[in-house]
Amino acid sequence: MKVFVRIVRISAIAVISLLLILFTVSLAMQNRVASVILDTLNRNFLTRIETGSYHFSLIRKFPRATIELRNVIVHSSPGFERSGFGKISTDTLLQARSAFIDFKMTDILKGDYTFKTITVRSGRLNLFRDSSGKNNYQVTAPAVKKDGEPGSSLNLDRINLADVFVTYHDLDAALIIKGMFREGRIKSRISGNNIDFDSNSEVVFQHFQTGGFVYKQPVTATLEVGLNRNDKGVFFKKSTLQTGNWKFVMNGFVAADGFIDLTVSGSDIDIAPIIDYLPDKYRTQAAAYQPSGILKVESSFKGATSGRKNPHLEIAWSVKDANIAHGRSKLKIDRFAFDGSLTNGQSNCAETAVLSIKNFATR
Repeated sequence: MKVFVRIVRISAIAVISLLLILFTVSLAMQNRVASVILDTLNRNFLTRIETGSYHFSLIRKFPRATIELRNVIVHSSPGFERSGFGKISTDTLLQARSAFIDFKMTDILKGDYTFKTITVRSGRLNLFRDSSGKNNYQVTAPAVKKDGEPGSSLNLDRINLADVFVTYHDLDAALIIKGMFREGRIKSRISGNNIDFDSNSEVVFQHFQTGGFVYKQPVTATLEVGLNRNDKGVFFKKSTLQTGNWKFVMNGFVAADGFIDLTVSGSDIDIAPIIDYLPDKYRTQAAAYQPSGILKVESSFKGATSGRKNPHLEIAWSVKDANIAHGRSKLKIDRFAFDGSLTNGQSNCAETAVLSIKNFATR
């Protein structure tokens, strides 16, 4: 028993001593490590990064080291036209209450940091794209060593987002999307202009606007996105969006010159909750209906796109095992099915659009 007590006592002394050493070293190296990390970030990004206070710890996520940056501001990248956004402030790309950066303790000795995790909490991310296609998030730059040779790439094993409000405002495509990233996990590897990016996020979309159409019904969704971005454009791996039991899959690319080739498909979609996703004025009108059935949809978007030019659109769908009832009139249609398609036609506009319904059957 005495031997056991002695072992526990020695272990406790050793742990306490280690914690005291780590705490002392953290305080002693705090300014130096913060300076090196900010320098590493600024060498790898074209944008200017500012931070308020910071706190370095060897204890928080032992055996990894962690530095917390408070009141972080990442400025918008230069080179895009700001005047088209009117009174909207476009100076800030990211503003966050706090950001935690994790890395190996051995990186401190080497002076070469590979960030394992960056966690951003309680912030705003503003993504702007002007009418000529230039944007404020062109942030990456090739790292350069002192001798002028290319330096190491910036490897981010994981970026975590928590309660970050995101705005995407695209003048070229006449598109505005706003939403809250409740929880997001992003993995990326940045080497110059080449980015490999994977993300799994829970998002609440709050605003969608394209042209004169505005949709403000909150929609909670899970996003899984895989892409590679390089000088030729953005290339999507199999990416999915799921809300409730609705799941859509996207593949394709968006070229650097604005040419797009994207496919979006969904199968086994239960249409019963469709009324919940309608805009307010339509949802009120449709509230008396009770639809059900299974939907399959396949769509493609191909061609050059801008605020003045539309890509070619093809959408095909099928509905089966469907029912619809109207509460007040007692009207009910059972077991109907049909196939449909929509295209914007030869000129890729409303004037040449064609809607087709066929193979309609019902009881």
